[in-house]
Amino acid sequence: MPINSLILSVIASSIEFVLCLLCCVKLWRYRTEGDRSRLILAASSFVCVMTSLGKFVDLMLNGFNNQYSEMQSPFIGNLGIFCQLVLFCYPLEVMRPGWFRWRNMLLLFSPWIILTLIQVSGVLDFRTVYTLSEMVEYAYEPNVMLRWVISAVFILLSFVLLMIPYNMMHSSADWKWVLNWAVGVAFMQSFAVVYQYTHIIFFHCAHQILVGIFYVLFTQYELKVRLFPPSEDDAETATDVTAEESDILQELKIGGGNILWKCINDILETGELWKDSDLNLSVLSRLAFSNRTYVSQAFREHSGMTFADYIKRKRIDYVASQLKKNPSQNIKNLFFEAGYRSYPTAWRHFKEIKGMLPTEYTASLVR
Repeated sequence: MPINSLILSVIASSIEFVLCLLCCVKLWRYRTEGDRSRLILAASSFVCVMTSLGKFVDLMLNGFNNQYSEMQSPFIGNLGIFCQLVLFCYPLEVMRPGWFRWRNMLLLFSPWIILTLIQVSGVLDFRTVYTLSEMVEYAYEPNVMLRWVISAVFILLSFVLLMIPYNMMHSSADWKWVLNWAVGVAFMQSFAVVYQYTHIIFFHCAHQILVGIFYVLFTQYELKVRLFPPSEDDAETATDVTAEESDILQELKIGGGNILWKCINDILETGELWKDSDLNLSVLSRLAFSNRTYVSQAFREHSGMTFADYIKRKRIDYVASQLKKNPSQNIKNLFFEAGYRSYPTAWRHFKEIKGMLPTEYTASLVR
């Protein structure tokens, strides 16, 4: 490898190291009691700090050794699988609070443990392969076939998150958040896989820089946007929903003569489905055995609003009604209970519907 490629790789490793270290420190500093997600994300970013530091030291001492020039090195593949599984820990804890237990961790990391045991035991004699044509030529060999499988796992494993069920009432994740995480990880890992098969330095450096940017973005989301499930203490002090919710229906001009509209309201009120953060027009249309056009038209005719505006008002009116009962309640917990998973979005919607900020609204209640 030319010296400029080595320098670029060192710079990329340094950028990844600095960004991930800053994220780790910030998440640790602003960790919250009762929610381990920030600690887990901090630990995940610390793993990237150590791997980038290891790359930096290795590059400075050995330059581009055979692990970087070899096609899909077993060591690099094993390290990649480990990092990929580490990336799973944070979203799983967000989607299923309390998931982070040693038995679940053992199950999660079992593919990496098995791969490590295969390498350490010497069951497979890993052939040294330097070109893509050699990978194709020896594809029938188990050790080469395993490398092809690892390459596919790198990209596809993150999308397993989309198939994991979670309780929207106890999770601060929604479908969009999970999808963003899965796509982000898959995008990062695709650069690593392309580099392994092309050895183009751009993909190697881009992968490392993207890792740092990825952690910066989700650290920002974790600290500024994501709403947390109410703690048990908060849940005990929160007031229950009463029949006052029916007043909201009157305010929204709900009519009773249309069968579809009655069906829609029955669906929304059963289990308070409007609190579901993943609820959208398509989901509601399927539940009502109708289509988006008819359901959207029903909202406009009977409420004078679009589906999105109706749900928005429903959630904000719920928050406002709860604040009237007890102005000292935690506003973030109320937003979470109403179906919001983004604090800035909930804050903006409250200002839009009520004409004032939540703090101003609360202050007006205690005068």
